[in-house]
Amino acid sequence: MPPVRLLFDARMALHGGIGTYIRHLLEALGRSGAVEHGCVAGLPSGAPLTLPSTFCRQPFHAPIYSVLEQLIVPASPHAAPLWHSPHYNIPLRWRGALVVTVHDLIHLVSPRYARSRWATPYTAFMLRQIAARADAIIAVSEATKQALCARTGLDPARVRVIPHGVDPAAGVPVAEAVSTSVWQRYQIRPPYLLWVSAVRPHKNPLTALRAFARLQQRHAIPHQLVMVGEIPSWYALPQQEARRLQLDTAIRWTGAVSRDDLMALYQSASVLLMPSYVEGFGLPVLEAMAAGCPVLVSSIPALSELVENDDVMISPDDVDGWSDRLYNVLFNEELRRTLQARGRQRARQFTWERSAAEHLDVYRTALQ
Repeated sequence: MPPVRLLFDARMALHGGIGTYIRHLLEALGRSGAVEHGCVAGLPSGAPLTLPSTFCRQPFHAPIYSVLEQLIVPASPHAAPLWHSPHYNIPLRWRGALVVTVHDLIHLVSPRYARSRWATPYTAFMLRQIAARADAIIAVSEATKQALCARTGLDPARVRVIPHGVDPAAGVPVAEAVSTSVWQRYQIRPPYLLWVSAVRPHKNPLTALRAFARLQQRHAIPHQLVMVGEIPSWYALPQQEARRLQLDTAIRWTGAVSRDDLMALYQSASVLLMPSYVEGFGLPVLEAMAAGCPVLVSSIPALSELVENDDVMISPDDVDGWSDRLYNVLFNEELRRTLQARGRQRARQFTWERSAAEHLDVYRTALQ
């Protein structure tokens, strides 16, 4: 196989799901030995990333989604002929081979969730540019591919589905002392239910809160609900709803946590719930399954595709359905063991090595 030289836009390496994708993919590409030279552009300082000597770091300070990012093209010390954009904000001035990853189409499919009135037209414009310019397009799930082709008229043959891998650390047992330290740090009192996501409207935190409150009212459970994820200042509704439901000390808002702390939280959680309205992939679900944590997810295409288990899927707005299913998972030990075993088995099918190998295949095709 011919070696690959590429420029990789890493400015979003500290973002949520996209950041996890960037960091783990780059490390797996480095381990593959198939990249003759990788120029990592705009990697934020402090990003937890280990790369071999065949990779270099190149400044790229243009803000994401800005005009400036279209005026600046980072220098490539080794004249890399390929640019990989891990999101749809492609460089319009780039004249080499172009590979683009599309994670979701939230701003087009559900424009009501856009924070800016420009988000939807910007997304639509960029996707038209991708359709016209990209040599290869990657979607992180079949659901994303279908939505992308339906919205843009792209030939499905032009879009390659490459799922994420899962962090191997998710399946490594965490010492009890480590878990205890994590609980103390975030004032968590086990047992607990777990939510992992940035707190956004399309992630549907209100159903999680209401289902948990209903579960408490019906069964007087001892569990807390631990909400892991950044809470933006512009979205106060979930915390207002928690106060209205009088959840008080039964809920913990941790904000963002480190990867090590997150792995510990997965492993000692009673269940992870993800009632999202829209997802491109659902990485926390995959990580939880790998950690042996039972999962319950909304019955939307991307999450259905990921879990491949009708028994853990509920309609996003069915609060009673969520409450009932949560009770079953929490108190039916046989069901818990079944879900844990099935989740681990499913998670073993996803590795970053496999994902990197498929990306390399796409890179070589684009260069041809």
